[in-house]
Amino acid sequence: MLAVGAIVALALIATSMQAFTFPAVLSDSPSSTTPVGLEYNVAFLRAEFGFGSAQATIVGATVAVLGVAAALIAIKTSLGVKLAPAPPRGAPEPGPQPDAGRGVLGLLAVALVLILAVLGSWPWLSALFSHGPKGSSTASTARLYVNTWIPPLLGAIVSVGAAFLAALGIGGLRPLGRRSEWLLLPFAPWLFVGIGPLGIADYQNERDLHLLGKFPSLFSPILVSVPALFILTLFCRRHAARWRAQRATGAPAGPSFFATVVVPALPLAGLLVGAITLIGGQGLLWPYLIGDRPGTRTAPIELVVRVEQTFSANAKVGLTTPIVVVVLALIALAALQILYLDRLVITTGPDEEAVGLSQPVRPMGRPVPVPGHGGPGLPPPSGPAFAFPPPPGQAPPPYGPPPGYAPPPGYAPPPGYGPPPSPGTTPAGPKPSADSEPHPGPAAEERTRGDAETPAASREDSAPENTPADDPPQDKDD
Repeated sequence: MLAVGAIVALALIATSMQAFTFPAVLSDSPSSTTPVGLEYNVAFLRAEFGFGSAQATIVGATVAVLGVAAALIAIKTSLGVKLAPAPPRGAPEPGPQPDAGRGVLGLLAVALVLILAVLGSWPWLSALFSHGPKGSSTASTARLYVNTWIPPLLGAIVSVGAAFLAALGIGGLRPLGRRSEWLLLPFAPWLFVGIGPLGIADYQNERDLHLLGKFPSLFSPILVSVPALFILTLFCRRHAARWRAQRATGAPAGPSFFATVVVPALPLAGLLVGAITLIGGQGLLWPYLIGDRPGTRTAPIELVVRVEQTFSANAKVGLTTPIVVVVLALIALAALQILYLDRLVITTGPDEEAVGLSQPVRPMGRPVPVPGHGGPGLPPPSGPAFAFPPPPGQAPPPYGPPPGYAPPPGYAPPPGYGPPPSPGTTPAGPKPSADSEPHPGPAAEERTRGDAETPAASREDSAPENTPADDPPQDKDD
């Protein structure tokens, strides 16, 4: 939570420094001018490109520092995004079961959110279907929509596609192992950089290529989306750990990489393409820079022109947000939320699957018990499925039932397993026959003679209260 909150705070600061559309539409007063707005006024309204370039350099350097700080936070905390497994159909939802009280609170919360949404978007809703003054523009509506949405869509596909390939290389293949995220650091200065700090340089490039006022100039000069690169890399790094775990079990490298890393990241890449398309279609700075001409005019510029010509705020706002685009975006977002976004989990720390792979199969210095066959009435001792013999020079652990339980008749360790019995004791098991019974030694005869001379009452008083069935057997010497 702290890592994500810090990155979001840095992104808000960088976005506020590069804001242009809202202050430019409201007024040109110095109190509402942003750093990028000051750059535009100096370079393009006063034609002082040197002063404007200096202003752009200051803004770009500040935003670059914020981007490096955000990248260091993500790298040092091992930030990652993973897709949780889908719950089985019919499985109960985690948490407390819904009841009438929670249902009422949920309905009240939904009603409150809807009321706030309608009040906040009422200026747009009231002007969406209205027929305001048309203005004196000669651009057709179809041409406006083509200029507004086709270049941002194609540019988003190119920029996110390039970022996706780079993310598969950095986060999926991981050429530097666990230090692969440091490869994001060279891209970090451009993490939050938009058109603002690069506007003057990109305008000069378009002018040198003689593209000003033509349709190709509407394409964004940013060919790689660095925010998409960071997000997709953090996603691929978690799923790369799952891919390595599958490879350890013998799965083929290519198909498992495609199914484990590439396919789960495709919906996230599609979401980023849609978001960049919507943001680019509403942008005002780059269309202003390449020239306000009927052949390259976009819907936001057309709306601003109509407002300035008619001095009316009700100048067909639906040009910039067509109802078809809004409905399609809402449907796509709702489907992603239900099927995909609700399963995304942001985590920090090492990869769980990588931690499992790095653990040795058998800890060094500890003998692994070899499972044997238990006697009648007692299950075999527990142990790993694939047991290993004890290291050389180290005796195996004691064999027998747990403390407090007497072994049943006939229970004994396997032949050759465990320490040899101490002198004077007889291992548990079937009593040998009289023919094979060895002659007792002198010590055994002495103990037998002592037991015979002891009174019966003394032996009864010194007998333990627990029965042999409750305590493990003990040597007679004790």
